[in-house]
Amino acid sequence: TGLEVLPHQFSNETHTLNKQTKYKDKTKDKKYLNGLELEILEAHKELKTTPNAEWLNTVIDKYRFPDKYKEKPVTLFSFIQEFVDNASHRINPKTSKPVSYKMIREYHATFGYLKEYAAATGKELDFNDIDLDFYDSFKSFLEKTGLALNTVGKKITVLKIFLNEATARGLNDNLKYQSTRFRAVTEQSENIYLSVQELETIT
Repeated sequence: TGLEVLPHQFSNETHTLNKQTKYKDKTKDKKYLNGLELEILEAHKELKTTPNAEWLNTVIDKYRFPDKYKEKPVTLFSFIQEFVDNASHRINPKTSKPVSYKMIREYHATFGYLKEYAAATGKELDFNDIDLDFYDSFKSFLEKTGLALNTVGKKITVLKIFLNEATARGLNDNLKYQSTRFRAVTEQSENIYLSVQELETIT
């Protein structure tokens, strides 16, 4: 319970402090014990199995330290971290196959650039920060790191994958990233391909 009193100050019959007990914090401690008793009784109503010491300790701990058990809000970065950590178990909805290793690398790389951007700007990014101003700023940041325009476009695409998943799960209601201006930039690249005959020559 977190409280200590002398044995003669406590009544085993009433399960609380003796009426004769007198000390400075008696009223506060008695109120605390009454509240704890109600908490245990309410928790017991919801219990589907036989109560045990572990259950009781948890109920008491929740009463004493409620902040420990408050559900922490999901932030943009905490969501992406969970998304990346479980990427190897994800299924590509288009192929019904596990996400490729190459794509998982893109997840990690994009998250890395987002953290670098946040550190450079001194701002903790969250879902509501993802708007067209962010888009322009982040795109410019990526270009300044020396990334090719198509590579910058890949990072934007992966960011939208993160946001689409968060939106689908009901964790994000900021849809500014769905603007047609929030797009993956591309440029035509000059790729040189070998002919079948040339490939046969070097194999």
